[in-house]
Amino acid sequence: MHEDSAMNNLLTTLQDALRDCPLLLYAPMKTNPHLCRLANDYAARNGMHSFQSIYKALMDAKIASPMFLSEALAQCASGTVYLYLPHCGLERPGIFTKSEWPELMSNENVEKIVWIRTDDSLCATGGRHLTIWIRGQGATEFPLGKSMWLIQHEFASSNEVFSTYAGV
Repeated sequence: MHEDSAMNNLLTTLQDALRDCPLLLYAPMKTNPHLCRLANDYAARNGMHSFQSIYKALMDAKIASPMFLSEALAQCASGTVYLYLPHCGLERPGIFTKSEWPELMSNENVEKIVWIRTDDSLCATGGRHLTIWIRGQGATEFPLGKSMWLIQHEFASSNEVFSTYAGV
C-alpha cells in the first residue's frame, strides 16, 4: 500500500512538472556519462526537463526512488518527447528500451518522438531534429543495432500515417 501511495504521489508530481515543459530522455546513462552531461546541458539550455533535473528535485523532496522514475517519466510525458541518443543508435537493451520506450508507446498523451541529432562527439548538431515516431503509427519496439538515421527512415517509409504527417 505504501508503494502505491508513493507511486501515485510521484506520478502527480511528474504530471505537474511536465505539464508545460518538454521532456528530454537520453541513453545509455551508465556506460556514457559524457552523453548524460551533454544531454542535461542541452535540456537546461532549451527549457526542457531531463531525468537528472527531475531526479534531483524529487530526491531532494524525498518523493521518489530512482527505480520508479524512468518508467514514471514516460508515463507522464505528453506532446512531443525528445531523445538525446548517439547517432549510431543503441546496441543493447537497457532502461530506455525496456522501460521508457514501451511506456511512451502506450502513453496516449505522447504525440510524437523526436531525435535531437548528434555528431560523433555526441554534441547536438543544431540541425533539424528528426521525428522518429508519431501517434497513429502504433506501438513498436525500439530497434537495436541501427543508426538513428536508419530508424527514422524505416519509421517514415513503413507507415502511410507517418509519410503524410505534415510535421515531418
